[in-house]
Amino acid sequence: MSVGMNQAQLQQNVGIAALGKVFDEMKSSADMITELSVGSDSNLGTSVDISV
Repeated sequence: MSVGMNQAQLQQNVGIAALGKVFDEMKSSADMITELSVGSDSNLGTSVDISV
């Protein structure tokens, strides 16, 4: 019974650690997207010049 409880605790700890890594990666991606969008010129893409 003790071995089973320790295995369950280990599995829970590994799951929590993996979830923490996923959240860190998501935050990093969100920060990168925010940084890219803030650095762009707000006037780009607002109009199109066409000459024929």
